[in-house]
Amino acid sequence: MRTIVLVLLLCVPALADAEDGDNFLQGVVGYSTPIAGAQYSEGIGSGGARIGLRGGWSGFRNADGSARLGIEASFDFRPVTVGEDSEQQLRMMAGPRLTFSADPLEVYFRASVGYDRLYMGDSVNPDGLALEPGFGAAYRHKGLVIGAEAAVPIAHHPQVTSGEYMDGFTGADLQVMTFAGASF
Repeated sequence: MRTIVLVLLLCVPALADAEDGDNFLQGVVGYSTPIAGAQYSEGIGSGGARIGLRGGWSGFRNADGSARLGIEASFDFRPVTVGEDSEQQLRMMAGPRLTFSADPLEVYFRASVGYDRLYMGDSVNPDGLALEPGFGAAYRHKGLVIGAEAAVPIAHHPQVTSGEYMDGFTGADLQVMTFAGASF
């Protein structure tokens, strides 16, 4: 509910402005399910809801404006159950985004890298590196943007051998998200 309120607060000012901009801010919500990594899949069980925020800048354009290259940053989380404990998987990532437009529609491709945090017990390294390739489609009207995307986030949590030993793991999800936001 908070995400919807935040998105509405961001979109209302953008709708009053007829000019679409190079910056964007979006609220994302969707479903993520494990597709690879036995220890990862076993540890977190089935899929679940994922929510977050994404923002960026798409300032490099070709001559006719039909293609844009930019950068985006994102923060998202998913509540998970590990054994009898409730935990959260957190991701903070950034990377390039390539967008092709045919007003009012657009498709984009993105690749992000960043930090992944997932606590799976005292003997497992909770800190890891995430890589997330994805693609999506959106509808734009003035400053409002709504759409959907698919991505495959991959997280690698290395084994720690110095000090207290901690096991590592690698896991991948199939993630389907919807989003709404504003460009300004």
